[in-house]
Amino acid sequence: MDDACDKLEEEKQALDEQVAQKEAEIRKLKKDLDELRGEIQEMHKSHQDRLTTLSNQLKEKHAAQLESLRQEYESKLPANLPDKAKTEELESKIKELERAAHTAKEEYEKELAAMKQSSKTEFDALRTAHQQQTAELAADHKNAVTALHKAHNEKIKGLQEAYDRKLADTRSLLEKSNSVDIEKLRSDMEAGLREEFENDKKRLLTTHEKESDRLKELNRRVLSEVAKLRAEAGEKKIKMEQEYKQRLEEERGKEQRKLEESLAARLSELEKQHAKTLEKQTQQHQAAMEKHVTELTRQHNAAVESLEAAHARALKDAKTTGLDIGRAEMEAGFSKQVEQLKTAHQQAIQQMQDHHDRTLSQVEAKLQQQQQQQQAGQNMDDAKKVDPASNVAEIKKEVEAALKQIQAADIARLTAEHDSKFNEMKRHYILQRDRETAAHKQKIEEAENSIKDLQEALHKARADHAVENDSAKTEELRQLKEENALLRRQLDEKRQDPVAHEKHTQPDQTKHDDPTSKQQEKVLAATVKPHTTNSNGKNTTELENLTQALKSLMAGDVMQGNLPTFETESDPVAQTRKEFAAQLGAVQRACQQLLNQQGEAHGSDSDDVGSKTRLTQEGESEQIMRVVDDLEVKRKDGSPKRQ
Repeated sequence: MDDACDKLEEEKQALDEQVAQKEAEIRKLKKDLDELRGEIQEMHKSHQDRLTTLSNQLKEKHAAQLESLRQEYESKLPANLPDKAKTEELESKIKELERAAHTAKEEYEKELAAMKQSSKTEFDALRTAHQQQTAELAADHKNAVTALHKAHNEKIKGLQEAYDRKLADTRSLLEKSNSVDIEKLRSDMEAGLREEFENDKKRLLTTHEKESDRLKELNRRVLSEVAKLRAEAGEKKIKMEQEYKQRLEEERGKEQRKLEESLAARLSELEKQHAKTLEKQTQQHQAAMEKHVTELTRQHNAAVESLEAAHARALKDAKTTGLDIGRAEMEAGFSKQVEQLKTAHQQAIQQMQDHHDRTLSQVEAKLQQQQQQQQAGQNMDDAKKVDPASNVAEIKKEVEAALKQIQAADIARLTAEHDSKFNEMKRHYILQRDRETAAHKQKIEEAENSIKDLQEALHKARADHAVENDSAKTEELRQLKEENALLRRQLDEKRQDPVAHEKHTQPDQTKHDDPTSKQQEKVLAATVKPHTTNSNGKNTTELENLTQALKSLMAGDVMQGNLPTFETESDPVAQTRKEFAAQLGAVQRACQQLLNQQGEAHGSDSDDVGSKTRLTQEGESEQIMRVVDDLEVKRKDGSPKRQ
């Protein structure tokens, strides 16, 4: 008996040494984790310092570029800006010239109207006189022709009457004298009358032709007089037109000089507005860039802090809970944080791009508005001018093209620099994040493997050295009873007010993980301890199977999620208690049967065995109920994650 006690004591000391060694290893792992945390903080600090340095460099570069642009514009603008006194003098002269031009224009218009009126009056008088002369000549000609016709008709009538009288006389003579040759007399008379008629006809035609020639000559003289008057009127008109064109050229030159001066003033004003707009847009863009960089830095710091917190929680859970759950939670936490970082950075990038697009759109809109105003001014100037000079249009086009080229070059250069710097920062951040994530994962895997090896070694050591003395067992059972009572009180509080209890116990959840794991292992040890001296191979095998089943119920099934889910049940705690009560009841009955068989086989030590069996049964029942409660709590805590 003493040898067995000495042997057990030696084994206990060896076990204590192994436990101390494992605790030293655990402390070493904790130290490594602290160093890892320090390295993470240093990496975060260096990353933040690098971001600050890059931001300062960008600010300095942008400030230098803006200063150079401002100096360049300031150096170029004075050469184009006119002197104020000279400008005022020119403006006063322009106003005087405008007044003189307006007065001259009014006088010219009055003179032109008077000359037009006099020319029109003279032309109307000449036309009226010509018409009167033409009418008089036509009336005279008509009267002469009428008189000639009347005289001719009267003469023909007299000749006819004379012919009739002669014919009557002839007939009377013929009647008186038949011896006279009537035919000869008739022919002689006809010949005489015809000759007389022809002579009268020729005389009348000659008179008519002379009168016609006289009228034609008179008409020619009238037409030549009219042509002369028209030529004089045309010469006066040409002279007036030349004077008008000369004065128009003078006014046009004055107006052209005035337009050139106004165009130069407007060009200088547009250059000032362009410089002010460019400076304002640059300041706004720089302020927006600083704001976005600050926001990105803040989001990055928050994300890194959340990652550190998640990493600390994951490491703590990995030490206190099972490997699979801890690893899954850490991976889920890291995935969630990575997605949040991606979303935040994408939103920040999108916001920055939107702000940049809006800024460019505003600049383009203002530029287009200025161009439209300038085009409207040009259209008004073109409308005022009768024949615009080609050199003014060419100068205006060249100025507009130069302004457009300068603005396009500035916008393109700023856009390219901004995109390049932003892409460089983004690429650097992605590479840094990937390196940090890979390093974190590697260190977490190493820590998890170390913890897993440590847990396996502890479990193996406790399984190999499960027998202890009665006093230690009694003290252990007493502690287990106290912890069981405490857990029962917490379970009752949780049943009475689940929400308040969950809020109250959530911060201390990690404190109970280690005792729960120890209690589970103690239940297994308590199940195995009373039967380590059993020589029956079948009973030992059954006990090992039951122990493995209980371990699977307490660790494997719950950890792996093989138990029935309760996502749609109204009372998940009651359902869980029923399931575990049914399974653990079977385990208790099997353990009780084996203990009864052990008690019958060892009748000599029936009192000790009976007392130990009762203590063991009480401890087992309490530990089983406690394990059930812990599994219920863990299952309730893990169910939202599975959901």
